[in-house]
Amino acid sequence: MKKLTAFLTALILFLQMAGSAGALAESGRIRNFEEFESQAKSYTDVCAESFRLDVSYPFAMQIPKEQERLRDTVRQNGIIRCSFELCETGPLIRLTLRAEYYPGKRCAYAFASGDTNMLNGEEKELLGRALEIVSPMNGSDEEIVKQIHDYICKNVSPCDGASETRTDGCNTAAGALLSGMAQPDGYADAFCLLCSLKGIEAMYVPGKIKANGNGSAEGTEEFGEYFWNAVKLDGQWYMLDVAGADGERAVNYLFYLLGTDMMSADFSWSAVFPEKMSREAYARTENPFIPVNSWDEAGEKIMEALRQGSGRLCLTGLDFQAGREKLTSIVRKLVRMSDLDIGYFMANDRCEIVFKP
Repeated sequence: MKKLTAFLTALILFLQMAGSAGALAESGRIRNFEEFESQAKSYTDVCAESFRLDVSYPFAMQIPKEQERLRDTVRQNGIIRCSFELCETGPLIRLTLRAEYYPGKRCAYAFASGDTNMLNGEEKELLGRALEIVSPMNGSDEEIVKQIHDYICKNVSPCDGASETRTDGCNTAAGALLSGMAQPDGYADAFCLLCSLKGIEAMYVPGKIKANGNGSAEGTEEFGEYFWNAVKLDGQWYMLDVAGADGERAVNYLFYLLGTDMMSADFSWSAVFPEKMSREAYARTENPFIPVNSWDEAGEKIMEALRQGSGRLCLTGLDFQAGREKLTSIVRKLVRMSDLDIGYFMANDRCEIVFKP
């Protein structure tokens, strides 16, 4: 009798545990892109080359229709290429991903984990070079981010050609930091790597640049794939475009530490982020955005910066694209009054004036 009682007790306990496990599996099944990103990040953080996730039936049916969104959500975690397959396994639908990571992502993980044996020869060279670059950088996180941003802009040049057809690493941190040539995702990979070596969280942001962004022609038509970054400062995430800041004449800060409100005027993205991005721009210590309400006020602010010997000035609040001629007129007038070479960069609702002796 005692044996029977013990057996029944054990059976009941087993069934209770099985029931709990079943409930847990059900609640852990992925139902949307937000949950997908949350679970996938635990694998991509450690550069897992293959991982499987259980998804709900409605979400599984959504994936083939939104492959671009799935790809962007995955690529923001440092995956340069991936393939996936859906497989029905009993009551579950299993999503299997096979991933290849950017070398900057792999170097960052190898450094953090202490396992540099996972790196190939080029990646070890890249990690060594990256450590040399960040070694002299110090200060607050904001100051280090600016040093990293400026270093990449001043030491990397854009290279032409579609990243899908290149074989010289232009679309990776290896091309950027070892060869000094990169495409937007190469800039982004380098930025993520250098930030990670200084203990600053950064991520890749895949998306599209609009045709009226970065001072180009008017309109809202979107160009092809583009890459930029997000970085975490003071507990908030902000976006920045390192490749777009690399101008021929000077580095510009029109797209530096922006919130989603300002960034979405010139860029679009479909990726789902693990944490919310700030809507407002970061309160930059150096060269903050100065709001103006009229062209007269804009002229006054530019004149004031000129008198104070400022090197540059960022303004926001007007439609600078539509008022390009007015801004040009103000700048030309100041050039005649001074011995300075005064240039400017502009986006839709902001511009940056650069004063050069």
